[in-house]
Amino acid sequence: MNIEKFRSADKNELLKRWIAIIDPATDPQTKGKEFEYLICRAFELEGAKVEYPFTVKVHDKISEQLDGLISVDGIHCLIECKNQQENVDFEPFSKLRSRLQRRPSSAIGAIFTTASFTSPALILNQFLHPQTILMWEKEEIAQCLDKNFFVEGLKIKYEHCIKNGLTNYNLLAELLIR
Repeated sequence: MNIEKFRSADKNELLKRWIAIIDPATDPQTKGKEFEYLICRAFELEGAKVEYPFTVKVHDKISEQLDGLISVDGIHCLIECKNQQENVDFEPFSKLRSRLQRRPSSAIGAIFTTASFTSPALILNQFLHPQTILMWEKEEIAQCLDKNFFVEGLKIKYEHCIKNGLTNYNLLAELLIR
C-alpha cells in the first residue's frame, strides 16, 4: 500500500495493515515503510498534525531521513519506526538523539517497534536527557490502534516522563481501564 492510500485509510484499514505488518511472512521492505505510514496515519486520525516520512537536505544533500513528525497540544515529536523481529537495541536511540540535538530543546522523540527493547536500550535511554525519547512497544501499538489512543497515549507518556523522569512508561495498564 502506498503513502496516498495510507493518507485516506480509516481505522479498519489500519487494523488490517497492522496484521500484515506484524506477519513474519510479509515482505520486510514493504512492511517497514508501511509501519511508518501506519503510525503517522493513526495519529492523524485522532487529530494530530502529522508530517509523513520526509528528508532534510543541507546544500542539496540529504542529511537526514525521518520517519515522521507528530505535533499535538504543544508536543512536537520526531518518530522512528523499527519493524523487526528482534528487540531494538540502543543504536536508533543514539541516532534519534543526534537529530534532536539539532532542534529546539522542546522537541522530543519516540521510537515505535513491532518487537520490544533490549535491556541496554531500556537503561541507556534513561540517561539521554535533555533529549527525551519515548518508547512504544508492539502490544501498546496494537491496543492504541484498537482504542484510538495514540494522541492520549502520547500525552500520558510525556506527562509521566516529566513527572518521573522515565521514558518507558507502558500504556497497557491505562488501556485496560478504558
